[in-house]
Amino acid sequence: MGNILTTQEKTRLSGHQIVIAGGMYLLMSQNILAAALFEHIIQPYVETQLTYDSNLLRLPDNYTPEMSGNKDTPSSFIKQIRAGVSTRWQISRQQLILDASINQNWYSTFNELNYTGHQLFGQWNWQAGSRLRGEFSYDSRLTLGNFQALNRLVANNLQKMDRYIATGRYEIVPDWFLRLGYTRDDSTFPSTALQENNLTEQTKEFGVRYLNSLSNSLGFYLTITDGKYPFRDANSEFDNAYTRTSYNLEGTWYYSVKTRFKGVIGYTSQDYQNVKSRNFSGVTAQGDILWEITRKSTLLLEAWREVSEAGNLSSSFVLNQGVRLTPTWTWTETPGIQVELPVFYEQRLALGTIGVVSAVAEQSDTAIIRLNLNYVPTTNIRMTAFAAYEKRNSNFTLNSYQDQSVGLTMRVSF
Repeated sequence: MGNILTTQEKTRLSGHQIVIAGGMYLLMSQNILAAALFEHIIQPYVETQLTYDSNLLRLPDNYTPEMSGNKDTPSSFIKQIRAGVSTRWQISRQQLILDASINQNWYSTFNELNYTGHQLFGQWNWQAGSRLRGEFSYDSRLTLGNFQALNRLVANNLQKMDRYIATGRYEIVPDWFLRLGYTRDDSTFPSTALQENNLTEQTKEFGVRYLNSLSNSLGFYLTITDGKYPFRDANSEFDNAYTRTSYNLEGTWYYSVKTRFKGVIGYTSQDYQNVKSRNFSGVTAQGDILWEITRKSTLLLEAWREVSEAGNLSSSFVLNQGVRLTPTWTWTETPGIQVELPVFYEQRLALGTIGVVSAVAEQSDTAIIRLNLNYVPTTNIRMTAFAAYEKRNSNFTLNSYQDQSVGLTMRVSF
C-alpha cells in the first residue's frame, strides 16, 4: 500500500516531469535560437575608407599661410576605420531598427583634425490597429564639420548632431490620411570659435494626404519651425531666434511603370525675433523625376529652391537653388556592379547678412561632378570607388575654391 501513489501525487509528479522536460528542451534549443537570432537579426560589420582630397579646407587659390595653419600643402589623405552592429526585427506589427558604430579618422597633413566619431540610430515603426501607424526615431552622430563655409583651418571643427522624430498618420476613410509630426534637431560645436553656430530647431507638422493603392498621392501640410541659437545675444546683430512657417502642396504620380514624378511646392516665411531686416518670404519647392530607361539604366533629375541655415558667422541663412542629374547603369549579368555619374549645380544667396543692412550679401555657385563605382561581390561585402571634381565661384574671392578627390571604401558584414 505504501508504494501506491495517490491521484494528487501522480498529478504533481507529471507536472514536475513536464517542467524538467521543458527546461531540458529549452536549454538544448538555446544554441539553435541564438544562432537564428544572430544570423537573421544581428549583423556586425567593419568598414575601411581611404580618401585623397586635394583641398581639404576648401581654400582659395591665393590663400594665406594662416588660413592653412602654415601647412605646406592644402591636400591630405584621410583614413577611416569603422566598426558597428545593426539589427532589425519584427514583433507582430511593430518593427525595430538599431544601428550603432564608432569610427577613427586620421589626416596625413592636418593631424590636429584626427578624431574619433560615432553614430547611433534607432527607429520604431509602430502600428496600432489597421488605421493608425507612425515612427519614433533617434539619430546621433559626431563627425568633422565641412569646411565649405569656413575656408580656413579650425582645429576643433567637430559637429554633434542629434535628431528626434515622432510621426503618426491615421486613415480617416480609405486612402485618406491625417498626419502629425514633431522633429527636433540639435547641432552643437565643441569649438569655442564655432559655438555661436549651435542651433536647436523644433518643427511641428500637420497635414492631410491622399494615397491610393498605386502609390500615387496628393497632400497638403503645414510646418512650423522654431529655431534658437543659445550662444547668441538676442540684442546683438546676430539675433538668436526665428520662426519659419511653410505651407506646402505635395504629390507623387507614377505616370507608368518606368516613370515617376514627385514634388513639393510651397510658400515659406522666416521671421526673426529681433532683427526684422533679415525676414524672408517666398516660394520654395523641390521635386524629382525618376525614369527607368532600360532594365539596366535609370535617370534621376532633381531640382530645389529652399532656405537653410548658413553655417557661418557672416550670415544667418541662405537661399539655395539647384539641380542634380544622376544617370545610373547596372550590369544585369553581374548584379553587383553599378555605376553612377551625378552632376550637381547650385546657386546660393546669403540672406540676413550680419552687419549693416546695406552690407553686400555673398552670392556663389557650386558645380560638382562625381563618378561612383559600386561593387558587391557577395551579399556581405560592398566596395565603392569614387572620383569627384568640385568648383565654387563667389563674389567674395576668399570663398572661391576648386577641389579634386578620390576614394575607396570597403564594408564587410558578418
